[in-house]
Amino acid sequence: MSDMRSSRIKSGTQYLINMHGQTRVYESIGSEVYDPDTQTVTNTTTLYTVKMFATAPSYKETRTPDLVGKKLTTYLISASELGVTPKVGDKITDIYLGNEVLEVGSFSYYEAQGSICMWRVVCVSA
Repeated sequence: MSDMRSSRIKSGTQYLINMHGQTRVYESIGSEVYDPDTQTVTNTTTLYTVKMFATAPSYKETRTPDLVGKKLTTYLISASELGVTPKVGDKITDIYLGNEVLEVGSFSYYEAQGSICMWRVVCVSA
């Protein structure tokens, strides 16, 4: 019974974000790879095109010492849509704001019946 409720909440979350969100590009920064030919280290990245719902950051987030005075944007992302766990340093490209690149500063999640349904990602202008 709890699995059915969790599934319904996940699908409801995904439906609402798809209805009211906008498509953006989520760039997941992976591990570092050393290239012996060029003798350089590069990061592997994976791109996800997903719908996200933009919302205002909380008062507490705007008062965090390292974020005071910076432009913050918060996105709600369905856990069913994003194939990875967000991490600090990942990037979101907002194609609706002229390809503005935002960097993930923090994230949290909402869960139902022990399963993650939605990510709340706080981004800073990069």
